[in-house]
Amino acid sequence: VYVLGAPDVLAELQAIVGSPIGASKLASVEGGDALPGSPPTVLFIGDPGKTAEGIAFTRQHKILSATNQVAQVSAGVTLGLGVAGGAPAILVNLNATVEEELDWEPAVFNIATMVQ
Repeated sequence: VYVLGAPDVLAELQAIVGSPIGASKLASVEGGDALPGSPPTVLFIGDPGKTAEGIAFTRQHKILSATNQVAQVSAGVTLGLGVAGGAPAILVNLNATVEEELDWEPAVFNIATMVQ
């Protein structure tokens, strides 16, 4: 995971490196205010001002874009994690999924809100 423009998120994710996530583990988290030199598995776009360049990067390299800024999902980020109406929210931008050539486990569609 590479965190773009969100030092607070970077620190939180680095604190749980090695923790299990489903059947996998969070192996590595890096970040900064500029795009990484090589593509990570996930680009977390935390700075709304970097949304356009982040999306261009993820679509070029066919990697997952993610954010905690709900408005960025409508702007083209694929996966949004946040709070809506006081409850946890998972948003998936279907058009961005196609652009990044991602395949989802079908169960995701049962718990996420789809955005186009």
